Amino acid sequence: VEVVFDPAQPSTLLHAHYDFAETYYVLEGEILAEVGTQRQKVPAGSTISMPVGVAHLLSAAGRHPARCLCITNRAQHSDLEYLP
Repeated sequence: VEVVFDPAQPSTLLHAHYDFAETYYVLEGEILAEVGTQRQKVPAGSTISMPVGVAHLLSAAGRHPARCLCITNRAQHSDLEYLP
């Protein structure tokens, strides 16, 4: 699935998926990724993975949108499980 993170719009809330993992490949721009206790900027051409059950939050880093491919091991969309 192609995902665009717009710096002018809020990203998702901190959440975890308990039945599938996700990997994002950054096509353009840069994202700020919080995965578990790690926080890092991920530039174009890089990947970041979110294992099953690990809390994560992704957003555009800087003033420009970031375009990514989201790869998951689940064939269907699942509701997000948000954490307080």
